[in-house]
Amino acid sequence: MNKILMSLLFTACVLPLSAQVQKNPTIKHPEEPFTFINLMEIKEADIDRFVADWNERSKIMGQLPGYITATLYKSLLADSQYQLITVGQWQSYDAWVAANNNPTYAQQLSADLGQAPSIKLTRGFYRPTASSVHVYRENTQQITAEKKEPLQRAKKDPNIKNSESPFVFINLMEMDQSDIPRFVSDWKVRSKVMGQMPAAIGSTLYRSLLPDNRHQIINVSNWQSYDGFIAANNDPTYAQELTNDLARTTSIKLTRGFYRPIASYTHIYGDADVAIENEQETQGPKIINVKDLSDVFKNNPEEAIKKYRGKFLTVRGIARYIGPDIYALPSIELTDKEGGEYYALCVFPVSDYLKLTGVKKGQEVVITGEFRFYADVKKDKNIMGFKQCKIISIK
Repeated sequence: MNKILMSLLFTACVLPLSAQVQKNPTIKHPEEPFTFINLMEIKEADIDRFVADWNERSKIMGQLPGYITATLYKSLLADSQYQLITVGQWQSYDAWVAANNNPTYAQQLSADLGQAPSIKLTRGFYRPTASSVHVYRENTQQITAEKKEPLQRAKKDPNIKNSESPFVFINLMEMDQSDIPRFVSDWKVRSKVMGQMPAAIGSTLYRSLLPDNRHQIINVSNWQSYDGFIAANNDPTYAQELTNDLARTTSIKLTRGFYRPIASYTHIYGDADVAIENEQETQGPKIINVKDLSDVFKNNPEEAIKKYRGKFLTVRGIARYIGPDIYALPSIELTDKEGGEYYALCVFPVSDYLKLTGVKKGQEVVITGEFRFYADVKKDKNIMGFKQCKIISIK
């Protein structure tokens, strides 16, 4: 990023109080990670300009503390109410408020929205309440041995182009607060059935942080194809489960949408970190066993964090989990042997979901990624976290 932009980002000026985003005091644990979901009604004529502006504006937002990543989805159907949806991951709600009050970003956003006069925004604050990942065929042969004749419940929409290509299903749900616990419980059970379907990749159920939000629950699901989605919804076992569950959630109203990513942006670091990555690519990365690296952090965590934060490392390990992390991003958990301890979480760009289908549990993989954290994130055990990962090799 050029020096002029950087100087603008960190200028000492502040926005007038009337123009600032005010912190909502009813959001609990504002210091913890959350997901910002922005539903956009916009006319077709304004979309291209808005997307171009979003890409440029993201270069500003991507430099601000607390930002993790965001993806802009475009509807596959021209008559969808929300033609664009942004799903953004943040380290905290406090950081989101501060970033939106950055003068450079706020002024750019105001100017960009002025270029899209038809746009109407519905902004929401969420955290994951449940998640599901595709269960691979070799693990479910016994479960799926009994075949039933598929239903014709879900009809294929001929207006969706490239139906054999990956897409994202986003389901917006209105429901009474009293129905939410039962619905989430039913969803967790039902997702075990959906997780066996051949085209399913992963799904995350988000719950609103505000009780007066229109869409209390939002489901974001990644699929290998729209055709696969239709086939899965016509599976008799799943269809029966869904019918029964919705009958128990009498207040629910669904707004279903079909989308594909049109833009994405991940938090970027300074020129020094880019130079480190480029140097590794030129010289060939030094490969470190995941347990050996974990031992380095375990023996002296403060020194290791200081040494490696923001640097790209290449680790070798055994895949113990492949699927979405808590923010619905594609990820791989690494151990050093089958059935071994959990040492590292490797998170990939959202566009890499299909690449992960080539990795199976128990395979040895070599992964390059930027070290981001060493923290207690699972069962009171510290693990290493890597972002912007890519697979170097699979055995």
